Amino acid sequence: MFKLSFKQQVLTGFGISLFFVLISAVSSYLSIDKLNSDTKWQTHTYDVIDIIKDIETQVINSETGVRGYVLSGNRAFLAPYTKNSSEILPTIRKLKNTVSDNPGQKARIDSVEFYANAKIYDMREVLNIYATQGKEAAALKVMAGSGQYLKGKIQH
Repeated sequence: MFKLSFKQQVLTGFGISLFFVLISAVSSYLSIDKLNSDTKWQTHTYDVIDIIKDIETQVINSETGVRGYVLSGNRAFLAPYTKNSSEILPTIRKLKNTVSDNPGQKARIDSVEFYANAKIYDMREVLNIYATQGKEAAALKVMAGSGQYLKGKIQH
């Protein structure tokens, strides 16, 4: 049998203990690094969700302002439209920059941008019809549902 002196036994025990401490340290480091990476992606996901909610809110508020104006003729109802319609496309660009690392999401954002442009044009058209043809013609344009269709495409 192989016999070690007391000093060799202590050094061997110390070496084995040190080995396990190093393994534990490396394992902890890798685990913390993974946790930091996961946290970064989770934060990124919440940022994307918040921007998407902003776009949806801006579209809904704009549309609500146009409809309120068409129904009432009161220009005060245009305030949400005026404020929000000019923010929709910059917010979409912000979303595009946020998801620039994901080609699949970028393609979907291009689709959202297309329908948002169409929705903005549709709302302007309703206002132009109201100005040139009157309340009834504008109400008919709203009731035709093209704006609702476009809003649905933006939300999906």
